[in-house]
Amino acid sequence: MRENGSRQSIAYLLSGDLFDLDLMLLDEMDHTISTLSACTVVRLPPELVADLIAYYPQIARALRKNTLVDGATLREWQMNV
Repeated sequence: MRENGSRQSIAYLLSGDLFDLDLMLLDEMDHTISTLSACTVVRLPPELVADLIAYYPQIARALRKNTLVDGATLREWQMNV
């Protein structure tokens, strides 16, 4: 939320996209997530994500790549603002 009350979008997610997997490491978020229409959101318990990462290295790699792509997209959006 900006000082004047408007919002700044930094990403658009599509059906099936993951977001903010690193939130399980934080006590609170420094941003909000909202939808443009009705949708179904699935929350993965932090314990499940931790188990997937611990027992399936290829899933851990894929999740890390997802985070890196999100970061690259965010940097592109910031450059365009």
